[in-house]
Amino acid sequence: MLRKLLAFLAVALFAIFALSCSDGAETASDTTAEVEEAAATETSAETEETTKEAEETTKGPETTAAPETEPEKKPLKTVPVIVYNFAEATELDWDPTNHITDMRLEDGLLKLTSTGGDPFMISKQPLDIDASEIDLIRIKVLNMTDSFNCQFFFETDAEPFMSEDKSYRCIYDYAFSEPDSDEWNIVEIYTIDCFKWEGTIKRIRFDPSTSAGDIFIEYISLEKFE
Repeated sequence: MLRKLLAFLAVALFAIFALSCSDGAETASDTTAEVEEAAATETSAETEETTKEAEETTKGPETTAAPETEPEKKPLKTVPVIVYNFAEATELDWDPTNHITDMRLEDGLLKLTSTGGDPFMISKQPLDIDASEIDLIRIKVLNMTDSFNCQFFFETDAEPFMSEDKSYRCIYDYAFSEPDSDEWNIVEIYTIDCFKWEGTIKRIRFDPSTSAGDIFIEYISLEKFE
């Protein structure tokens, strides 16, 4: 009888122990699952936050204000120093030196005809002016030749002769113009563009074209910046 009782107690204890181990395993499993789920959720949140930061970093700056416009550039003001205004001239101040015929004052203009590829005219009287007094040379020309090229020469007290290194090459906007077409060229020469514009300027020369045809000139103005 005692033997049967001991056997029953052993079976009962074994059953209780087995049940306890089973509950502990399920609890541990549940705990592990909860930890893993929490870790996955945290990792997902961190990934989303990192992606959002990257998008904000690469995104261009938002521009709500209208772009600023460049300030309007005002033309430089000049003061005429020497002006050959052919509307007021009563006699020719220029010699038709080469490839020029029929030079005359007419209708307030200096009119001439180029007869070749190298027409030029030279001022009759010496200017004898300090080079620093002239910053800009402005010439208004109606060009009725097929050439868009013109050139301005000068001579100084140090070098009293015309030469390429004492000249300015210019390009017209218009050619083949009719007398009443109003397609006037305004040639602007900045004396600073030639390093030999220095000392005393003696004479000047203008080559109004490089081909044959009629040319009208309204003025040749030597000016200084204000």
